[in-house]
Amino acid sequence: MEPNKPLIANINHYLTALEQQKIIPNFWTSAEYLLKSKAVWVKHKGLFGFITIDGYWLLPPLGINNSSISVYAGWPDIKIDGSKFLDYQFIYNPKDFQSMVGSQWQTFRKNIRKFPKRSNGELIYKRLELEESVPEISALLYNWADCREVFDPPTFVRFILQGDNRKGLFFNNHLVGVNVWDENYYYINFRYCVDNGSPFLNEYMRYLFYTDDEIIQRNKLVNDGGSLDSESLYRFKMKLNPCQILRVYSLTIS
Repeated sequence: MEPNKPLIANINHYLTALEQQKIIPNFWTSAEYLLKSKAVWVKHKGLFGFITIDGYWLLPPLGINNSSISVYAGWPDIKIDGSKFLDYQFIYNPKDFQSMVGSQWQTFRKNIRKFPKRSNGELIYKRLELEESVPEISALLYNWADCREVFDPPTFVRFILQGDNRKGLFFNNHLVGVNVWDENYYYINFRYCVDNGSPFLNEYMRYLFYTDDEIIQRNKLVNDGGSLDSESLYRFKMKLNPCQILRVYSLTIS
């Protein structure tokens, strides 16, 4: 038996139940995230779902229980008494990036041209296979993460090195950036973008992701996560013109 087979079955059961109940998922809701974050499956006193290493429910559990429970991340825009703001969820429509018409796109439209213009050579954006470019990805990851605060480093590293959906940008056959994503029944989740720090490369990597035929053909909105209490990240994501900005709260349900 595969080591993760029972867990995968439980994850699929949980996600199927959410979809049947028409619940709009948050950024932490995907089969790949639950696997790579090492979330623990629990059935307890009529509830089932996933808990964090701190003992909180990672996502709202399903089932019936009359006792008080604490949930790390509730469903978007669900706020009850005792809720504590956790983060935003910036939602984008990939189709909006096809034309980028209007003054609201002026800054982003200008910035995405700068990296290609300054790069005197061949640029190739392609899907990364599991064992491809591991030393280059590791070096890129190490340099990018230096002096940065990274949320949940172990999960971050697993996605960058072993993610099911990763595309890399190569400049003259040298890896300069990686985009990583996963998805659930409702959204594509844009997980991570790491690059070598070149000016305006991050904007260009985002543009490549949102205009990728593979993303557009999924015909889903993209959940780009939050701003992690960073004003600069909040401003950056606002420049990409989200079609929605949702809020996620930590909850105490009684």
